[in-house]
Amino acid sequence: MPEKKWKDALLSSGLALEHDVRQRLRGLGLPTVREYTYRRTTEAGKPAEFSLDVHASWPCVFPSNLWVELLIECKYRHQSVDWVFIPDTDASSRLFPADAFAQLDLLADADFPDRQTVSRFTEAYTICSKGVELLPTGPNPKSIKQGLEQLRFATADAFVTTLRSDLDSPTEHWNHVFVPILVTTAGTWRVSTCGTLDDVREAKDIGSVCDRCDVLWVYQPPGNELSAFTRDRFHSLFEGDDISRLEFALRGSGWSGSFQSYAEFFSSTYPRLFLVARYQALDGLVRRVLAMYDRGYSPE
Repeated sequence: MPEKKWKDALLSSGLALEHDVRQRLRGLGLPTVREYTYRRTTEAGKPAEFSLDVHASWPCVFPSNLWVELLIECKYRHQSVDWVFIPDTDASSRLFPADAFAQLDLLADADFPDRQTVSRFTEAYTICSKGVELLPTGPNPKSIKQGLEQLRFATADAFVTTLRSDLDSPTEHWNHVFVPILVTTAGTWRVSTCGTLDDVREAKDIGSVCDRCDVLWVYQPPGNELSAFTRDRFHSLFEGDDISRLEFALRGSGWSGSFQSYAEFFSSTYPRLFLVARYQALDGLVRRVLAMYDRGYSPE
């Protein structure tokens, strides 16, 4: 096969980007980097296995009972492709910046960063509501949506299955924070908050009406399908004595309701915020996340 054809084919497959991301995470010291698989029902009503490109776990030095769970989907795009997002100017009225990530803190003494620290991290990046991929031939509305969809279901599944696994641990229990990231090689932009339709029509280039953002948020609270999936995962993994044990842990963590009310709360609330990062910005983003949660982390 001619060099250009095999090279373009390999890059377009996404394997080279996924491999590079895994190598970068290992280079940052993350000891466990793997694929994440889960099962859910397809639109045709049949169960099928899905996978997320990367699940990397970081055991914090201090506090020693906290794990940072990075869930990453990779999207390779040619350098001519851009992703453009619309700012969500009303997001602050619908969420607390300190509650950006799903935190599993039911079974061990919680020692998370103070809410102001997490709020500063959240507010450092623009919150957007939706985005579109711009190809040289026109828009592609599916690519970003599919990447986020993988993250949404994988993050919900990882939370519930981790809770189930930790509850069964006979000796130690841990806290976890789940950080979903969509990584791309496309250019990432947000539409200017003061831009108008006429501004776009008259613009000479994308930079005239959009601001480049190497990292941004996408706010997508759970819809009916994701909420139903998460509730089903809770009820399929917990029954009988398991529910009693979990309700005991819930009371110890300050939750006054039942297992049912907790499952309903989580299913309708998380995950809701997703980081979108250009490939070149991933290292710095991961370092900031780890340093925020691990007071013993020393980035090189």
